[in-house]
Amino acid sequence: MKYLNIHLGSRARSVAASAAYIYLASLVFAQHDNHAIEAVSQDHSGHETPSSEVEQEAPSPLMDGRVPVMLTPGQRQLINIRTAQARRQNAFVQMRTVGIVAYDDSRIENINTKVMGWADVLHVDKPGQRVEQDAPLLDLYSPELYSAQQEYLIAYDHCENLKHLNHGGESEQTGSVSDVVKSGLTLLDSARKRLKLWDITDQEIAALEKAGIASDRLQIRSPVSGFVIEKNVDPGQMVRPGITLYRIADLDTIWINADVYEYELSLFRSGQKAKVMAKAYPDQVFEAKVDFIYPFSETRTRTTTARLVLDNTDGLLKPGMYVDVKVERDLGEQLLIPREAVFDTGKRQYVFTELNPGYFEPKVIELGTKVGNQFIVTHGLDEGEKIVIDGNFLLDSESQLKASGSGGGHNH
Repeated sequence: MKYLNIHLGSRARSVAASAAYIYLASLVFAQHDNHAIEAVSQDHSGHETPSSEVEQEAPSPLMDGRVPVMLTPGQRQLINIRTAQARRQNAFVQMRTVGIVAYDDSRIENINTKVMGWADVLHVDKPGQRVEQDAPLLDLYSPELYSAQQEYLIAYDHCENLKHLNHGGESEQTGSVSDVVKSGLTLLDSARKRLKLWDITDQEIAALEKAGIASDRLQIRSPVSGFVIEKNVDPGQMVRPGITLYRIADLDTIWINADVYEYELSLFRSGQKAKVMAKAYPDQVFEAKVDFIYPFSETRTRTTTARLVLDNTDGLLKPGMYVDVKVERDLGEQLLIPREAVFDTGKRQYVFTELNPGYFEPKVIELGTKVGNQFIVTHGLDEGEKIVIDGNFLLDSESQLKASGSGGGHNH
């Protein structure tokens, strides 16, 4: 109930203020109309009537619902009319939004195996662990691998024996022995390719040849340095080909997915520099770059995602953190007017211009980007034109009243 009373009190004060404002306008412009009537009376009496007063009796509207308004110096001072000139200036826009730190998808490695087996020893058994390139992740027990290695050793030993036989054989047997050697080499090459298809390296095959003993263990190593962001294997678990065992992310470079509102989207460009601030490090500013703007929008929030790339070699920013993003863009020289000069009905924007001292005319304009407390004008105004920046609400009220009333004024 207390909140309701406060709310109603606030609303009542607002209504009262509006009523007082309108009352003041009626008093000011009623005085103005009385002067106009007196001027007309004097004209019928044979005295000269000021041309400005005669012209304002039948104004021609420049836009629907609004007509020009003429003010005396006293009226202008009473309602505190202030004007400013539309000027061309360098427009420098700052856009602020929020973003979420994310993994760089191009720097994530999915670790799996191409041979069936069982997980034996896990060298990396916790998510979040740091691993270096070529570091062991797990040992895999695989009878299938043992069989393939044994076949390779048999083919390798057979080829070695045939080479010795070929060197010490009789000349008439040379042709037949050479064919056998070629056949053995073909079998050896086939067995070697099978091992290679299972990601057995040349170094491991050379070690197998030197040892001469097949192994039923395969050690899976990390292809990159990074952090384990996912672990999907436990000791003794059966491992099938293609199943992801680990996911390892290199966090030296990260992405920031920033939400961009529709009205700011045209200001974002790939390659733009951006500044990133995190609450975890309030005194530090990170440099980033706009890498990509997604070709679709989020219907619920009406935002489009801009992807930023950031160097994170110090590892301070973590995926999932919220950050503030600031992007700046120089729009060059533009025609700018103060924000308070603009009336926006939702369908059109307009301002009041002072064509001659005391003569104010409504003019429809088209606006571009908001630059701080100013708007870029794309159409409808010229540089140097005077626009009303204070007292324009009273001016707009009188303009509407004159446009709607017969004869262009109040009924008294």
